[in-house]
Amino acid sequence: MTKEPIPKYIREGFSKRLTQALNARDFPVKKRNYELRTRYNSTQQAVNKWSHGVMPRIETLCAICDDLNINLTWLVTGKGTVNDVMTIDASVFQEIVIKTEKVIEEEGMQKIPAIARAKLYTKYYNVALIEKDISSSRIKEDLELLQAAIIEQPATKGYYSLD
Repeated sequence: MTKEPIPKYIREGFSKRLTQALNARDFPVKKRNYELRTRYNSTQQAVNKWSHGVMPRIETLCAICDDLNINLTWLVTGKGTVNDVMTIDASVFQEIVIKTEKVIEEEGMQKIPAIARAKLYTKYYNVALIEKDISSSRIKEDLELLQAAIIEQPATKGYYSLD
């Protein structure tokens, strides 16, 4: 398998985007190469190549994006925006958890497993982002369906098992 060269515009853009992201995140300018080498377990030669558009290994790219809270696609290709990463609104998520737990308690469904609850929280959070609110009746309907599924297949062990 032959390795296709990365187009020049992507290489040059990568180096500029990496510098832009490091500057925007107040990454230390003094001894920047040393800091990058240390933080990402790389050699001085590798870090120098990054500033000339040679991209690091995918593991290193991912670590850089995680540390700087930036979008990997943007860093590599320039597509999208620097901040396209998913961030969770803690207050919305907390509201979802409280509302869901209240319905679970009211309906006497405390045996719903933690993993099933976590999946419900995630589902309702995503819905709340679009619809801005999630009704207690909707949560109750989903819990009733979940409980019915668990009761119908008690021998099945999985995410939604009560065992």
